[in-house]
Formats: sequence, structure tokens, C-alpha cells
Amino acid sequence: MKLEDFQVYNLSMELGEEIHTIVKDWNYFEKDTIGKQLVRSEELGTGLRNVFKYSKAYSGSEKVIFLEEDIFMVSVPLVSDVTENVTENRLEQILVQLKNNPTISFDELSKQLHVARMTIYRDIEKLKNKRQIKRMGPDKGGYWKIIANE
Repeated sequence: MKLEDFQVYNLSMELGEEIHTIVKDWNYFEKDTIGKQLVRSEELGTGLRNVFKYSKAYSGSEKVIFLEEDIFMVSVPLVSDVTENVTENRLEQILVQLKNNPTISFDELSKQLHVARMTIYRDIEKLKNKRQIKRMGPDKGGYWKIIANE
């Protein structure tokens, strides 16, 4: 189903165009007071576009339930393990990076995986707690040993 198939979206687009046509000839005071309120109310229609845009990212699915009557309701089914899947995937990526470069730093991992240094720190702690990696030697000059399959 396309966004343009929903009556509320089409009405909001028409309303936006109508508001612009009316307000463009107003003086500064009218635009600054009443005009701003009209524009803000019209911008509510853009929320519908965002629901469709971000629903897949947050739910893992493009299935959005949209009920349109006197009011409208949107239901986006959330997948509870999306965060776990992202974290597990990142842990696997960290293991690959450590295998390829056992002396890699937290800063380098952070840049390569596009996450905060603190995220790398937490992920490294998870891998250590799972006994998949072990730090050999000092923080500077040491290296990471992968022990997952031993």
C-alpha cells in the first residue's frame, strides 16, 4: 500500500497547499501569529510520511496497520529482538576485526563499526564474559586472542 492511497495523507497535502495560498498574501503580524499555527497544524500530516519511512527500521517489517475513519490509528508491530540482533551482528564483526588485526584499538574499532567507543568497550566486555576473547599483555603493546573455539 502506498502513502498516496490514504485519504488523510492526501487531505493533509491539499490542506498544506491551501494554507500556503491563503497565508502568502498576509502581512507580517498575521503570518507570525495565525499563519504559524496553521502551518504547525498542517505539518502534522508529515508524521504519516515518517511512520511509513521508519516503520521498517523499527519493526523489521513493512507491515503497517493503518485504520482511517473519523480519526486515524497507526499500528507498527515492533520486533523485540531487533536490538539483540544488531548487537550480535556487531559482536561478530568485532571478532572478525580482532582476528584480522589482534592489536586493533577501541578507537579503530569504533571508527570501523561506526559506533561510540563506549559501545565497543561494552561489546568487548560481553565477548570477554562469554570467554570468546582474552587480552594478552598490557593495554598498550598487547593483543587480543580469540578463544571461542578452544
